[in-house]
Amino acid sequence: RRLLQVAAVDADVATGSPAVCERALAALAARAPEVLNPTRTSADGIIDCVPGRRPGNNVRDNPIFQAAIATDSIVVGPYVRSTTHPEAVVPVNLRIADREGRVTGLLSIGIRMKWFDELARRVDLPAGSV
Repeated sequence: RRLLQVAAVDADVATGSPAVCERALAALAARAPEVLNPTRTSADGIIDCVPGRRPGNNVRDNPIFQAAIATDSIVVGPYVRSTTHPEAVVPVNLRIADREGRVTGLLSIGIRMKWFDELARRVDLPAGSV
């Protein structure tokens, strides 16, 4: 959530050209190894910024996009297989708004499922916890 909230107010990500946005999202992913496929989508559902991949896909009818663009809360999941990596991810999405509160798009990242496994191994839970 924090990664997306910080990125959502970064002018390079929120309003930058696709090239500027791609550099900013690639830098974000490089600093956060648990993150895959950082993506910016326009308010009308067109992916316009995605590092290392070709933008232009229309996700307007995707239920995750519709849910995330309709709320100012984080929308998480469901678990999916990455289209660019051979591993499972949990998508995390946050809409972007301008200073007047108008929705301008959506930021999305995939969190590697193996990161959750590693996190669970590091947390000191009581015996019998699941």
